Amino acid sequence: MPQVRDAARGTRWSAAHGEVQVETFRIPESEIKLAALFEQQKKEPANRKVESSALRDDGFTISGLQGLKMFSVRAQRRDGEIRGLILLFDQMMETIVAGVTPAIVSAFSPFPERSMPFATMAKPVEYGNGLIVSSRGHIVTDRSLASGCQVIVAAGLGDAERIAEDRDSGLALLRVYGTRNLTPLALAPDASKKGDITLVGIPDPKEQNGAKKLTEIKARLTNGDAIELRQSVPMAGFSGAAALDPQGRVLGLMEMRNFVLASVDPATPPVRLITADSIRAFLTANNVPPAEQTGDAKASVVRIICVRK
Repeated sequence: MPQVRDAARGTRWSAAHGEVQVETFRIPESEIKLAALFEQQKKEPANRKVESSALRDDGFTISGLQGLKMFSVRAQRRDGEIRGLILLFDQMMETIVAGVTPAIVSAFSPFPERSMPFATMAKPVEYGNGLIVSSRGHIVTDRSLASGCQVIVAAGLGDAERIAEDRDSGLALLRVYGTRNLTPLALAPDASKKGDITLVGIPDPKEQNGAKKLTEIKARLTNGDAIELRQSVPMAGFSGAAALDPQGRVLGLMEMRNFVLASVDPATPPVRLITADSIRAFLTANNVPPAEQTGDAKASVVRIICVRK
């Protein structure tokens, strides 16, 4: 479902010709009560013919026919809001879609306890960050950022070549040529597993009116190398940023995974740390000796621009 657009109260995804559609919605209970919304969803639009429905104290489900399409609705109420999912597909697609409809509807998490990953379409132009790791022009970055690029540019340094990647660690190795006076960063020898950290990177230009200013975000490293942000902030273009401990040492590289919620408010994607040990092993495997002398880690962060077809 590559076509994405705003819906009346959420987001709508659809196949190229509309044969499969998924729409989310979010409604304050101050506008309409759960039982009233249940009755409304059974009757609107007018061409709906309900085959099964169930109303509970905290939500409802409805399924049936809507014109030439089959439909399913799931809604849940919590904390003064009703959030839900509407799935529609052409009857001719029934043998393909009907089998996975229960999985889609049941997997929908209207009130997630924590951020949920969501696979998105690759952007034609995507911004992120890389960390300079050698004076010869080697840069390590998030593998997904450097994937499928027709052209990769390290801002201020020129075109970059992708020379290696590792699917397990999530890392990619780039190189720029003919550069001088680079500041390679040194990786922390004994990275802390928990505690306060600072993420240092350059956000997407749209987050700072076209600028390329280095930004710092306060966060906390938790179990399993997960990163929790101190507050909700725009994170577009921040993947690949450096993660520093309170002493300014580089603990690793930040990986960010996109996801979407049934919400009109901005949401922060789940992020994790690719540790200094993983980066060190990746560099060693590709014959790039990790820098030993500690420099200014902030000077080693560079914006990476991926241009896809």
